[in-house]
Amino acid sequence: MKLKTLFLILLVFLILCYFYIRQEKQGLKPGVRAPAFSLASRQGAVTLKDYSGQVVLINFWATWCPPCVSEMPSLERLNQRMGGKNFKILAVSLDEGGWPAVDRFTKKIPLSMTILLDARGDVASEYGTSFLPESYLIDSQGVIVQKYSGSRDWMDPQIISEIEAYAQKQ
Repeated sequence: MKLKTLFLILLVFLILCYFYIRQEKQGLKPGVRAPAFSLASRQGAVTLKDYSGQVVLINFWATWCPPCVSEMPSLERLNQRMGGKNFKILAVSLDEGGWPAVDRFTKKIPLSMTILLDARGDVASEYGTSFLPESYLIDSQGVIVQKYSGSRDWMDPQIISEIEAYAQKQ
């Protein structure tokens, strides 16, 4: 009898742990304020507050991540198309190899968007990012309005319309 009770308690505990971990891995959801951060760029420290009043797309990526690499050209095209329209892309690299890894990548695929380095993954962890690539669209008030998990074509007309609608709301 005690063995059955112990087994049942253990089973309930494991189920609760599973759901807790699963929820944690889902990351931040639309409707919450985007956590503030400060990260290094090649031009110096950048904070999310620097882009207050603008729509920001934060893209968590790494040079060793094949889906990240495959989406990067379309993300760059989005950056070029939307430049100057109350919209900014912050590409947050999680490369533990630091700037040398990012520099090797950008020699192959030049990027004009702002690249930030989060080598320890502190900011990614704060956003609840559990796999790459993962992106968060933040409105001009600093609220997450959309979460994009996985690689995508950033030139998709639906995504562009969505971003433009938020950028025009200011």
